[in-house]
Amino acid sequence: MTPDAFHCAAAPPPAPIDAPHGGRIDAALEWLGERFNPILVKEARQALKSRQFVLTFGLLLIAAWAWSLIGLVMMGSDAAFGETGPSMFMGYYVILAASLGVFVPFGAFRSLAGEQEDRTYELLSITDLSPAQIVSGKLGSAVVQMLIYLSAVAPCLAFTYMLRGLSLPMILLVVGYTTALSLGLSVVGLLAGTLTSEKYWQVLLSVALIVGLLFVFGWTVGGTGELVFYSNFDLLDAEFWQVMGAIATAYVTYFALAFFAAVARITFASDNRSTRLRVVMLVQHACCSAWFGWLVLSDGIVPREMMFVFLSLIGFHWYIMGVL
Repeated sequence: MTPDAFHCAAAPPPAPIDAPHGGRIDAALEWLGERFNPILVKEARQALKSRQFVLTFGLLLIAAWAWSLIGLVMMGSDAAFGETGPSMFMGYYVILAASLGVFVPFGAFRSLAGEQEDRTYELLSITDLSPAQIVSGKLGSAVVQMLIYLSAVAPCLAFTYMLRGLSLPMILLVVGYTTALSLGLSVVGLLAGTLTSEKYWQVLLSVALIVGLLFVFGWTVGGTGELVFYSNFDLLDAEFWQVMGAIATAYVTYFALAFFAAVARITFASDNRSTRLRVVMLVQHACCSAWFGWLVLSDGIVPREMMFVFLSLIGFHWYIMGVL
């Protein structure tokens, strides 16, 4: 071996060239994506590439831009000196509520109903994914869409705070309960998507769901208008937080009930479908009794009519749950 050849053989290999910063970020995101729920990754990719999402997101941007121009023109000089924040906020809120309250829940419904119609759910059922992972993955895809819509409209909502007449806690409260409502409606949409695999029943369910979502949309917009224009709640008021706590308790328990009901609908017939639902119902009953007991302790005397209302609600609730 010649000295030159020996030198080449003994020389250490050249140091690897560092990957660019963007490449490392892509590698980290790819590693993170592999750790997520596979259904979430698949549904998010399909949803973000679908025509429905592109069209909805484009219309949302166009509507927000158009309302910014139209609203400022209509306000004129009042934009600089008057309290025009609530009016501008309601325009943006209608755009946001239509996206979160109608398109996202209906998309969640179609994502699971399409699996039933196309008979592709059988392919998912033979994998290692549990029914809870399938439902949570599709729900996570709806959450991703919600965050994208919120990121587009959030600067506009922050702009209304600068126009005066609207407090920051009010904006956060409205955005918070609208997001929670959209998430709850998405779970209801997933539950509706598991009810049948027949196409004609799916069409009827689609129509009924759209009508229900539009009703909730109108009710939400009307209630938000009353809250924004006429309500003046106090964050330091104990009664306000007590009411919020009761609403949050009902929301969490019914959310869990709808979620586990959707999971039970797509699980195997021989699997245990009822235990988790019964546990949630028992927790609901305990929470309702606890809130009613707190009302008795705080007020001292409860009218007989309120007692009848409480017993009627509990009885009706358990009757419906027993039928299901």
